[in-house]
Amino acid sequence: MENMIGKIRCGGVMEKDSLCLIEVMGYDWRPGQACGILGIFADMGLALSFVSVVESADGKRNMALCLDRSFLEKARENLQEIEAQLNPSRIAVSEDVTILTLYGPHFHEKRGVASSAYAAFCGAAINTLAVCSSVNSISFVIASSETRSARQCLKRTFDWPD
Repeated sequence: MENMIGKIRCGGVMEKDSLCLIEVMGYDWRPGQACGILGIFADMGLALSFVSVVESADGKRNMALCLDRSFLEKARENLQEIEAQLNPSRIAVSEDVTILTLYGPHFHEKRGVASSAYAAFCGAAINTLAVCSSVNSISFVIASSETRSARQCLKRTFDWPD
């Protein structure tokens, strides 16, 4: 639903910064593996702010995780264990990311929310590193250096209470 100035109405935008993004890419998927990877971080007491798992064209899986940047060195120990267990084609770390979460309510009743956000980002050449969504939110992981521009893009496209 749009307001009178053509913007899509939403509840607002939440920002979580001082994060790092860890991507485990190209590993064979077996039942329980996601639990194993997540359990490794849980066992070390590392809270995750973002999790996304997708299947690639070759049938392998890619997992993206965000956690507080202050725990990156501790997390690197986990990466060696994950690499030994899963033999992924690649593990990548982005050391300074922010999550911007655009929230509803009721995005399942609105068409074009994700495409409108992406169009705004594309118009400003903002690269989204990872995305996940639910019925009432869409979370974008971006480089922290692009946070201000990304918020401005969202504000031009979406209307939320101040």
